[in-house]
Amino acid sequence: MTSFNDFKEKRAQVKLAIEKHDEQLRSVFREFMSQYIASFDFPGESFVDGKGNQRKYVSILSKGILSDADSLNVHPHDGITVSVNTVLDDSSKNDIRIESFTINIRLVNGLINFVVTGMGFFDEKTFSSVSGKDKYVDVIDYIKSVFLDNILKDYPGSNHSPAE
Repeated sequence: MTSFNDFKEKRAQVKLAIEKHDEQLRSVFREFMSQYIASFDFPGESFVDGKGNQRKYVSILSKGILSDADSLNVHPHDGITVSVNTVLDDSSKNDIRIESFTINIRLVNGLINFVVTGMGFFDEKTFSSVSGKDKYVDVIDYIKSVFLDNILKDYPGSNHSPAE
């Protein structure tokens, strides 16, 4: 017969599993963001905009609020979903170029999956079973290629770069 203590023990096991799940996804998110930011070789972590405000080159927003990995909510089934704003050109203090995307990181059958969507993305792109030494390279390269395509769309009358 199942006792009160059996329920308490099972609940404690579930809580521990949730904490482990949440920390695993936060750890993946931290590592991904670290590699994402490093891949740009920004001149620093931040810059001063035309209004004199200090701005980060990469900002993480969760539900529209600036966030970091430690403060992110992790959904038991949907994982972590955040928006990432990236400054791609700070050369004009009044006309900076920012691109944004939304990323969802979740565990599916024990494997890490990334789903990328956002401005200029034609459809969502799913990266399944992200693992290995260079596990984030494909995700980062995809994001950067869409950013570059978005910049090239600004070239009048063509889908080509002025240098081509």
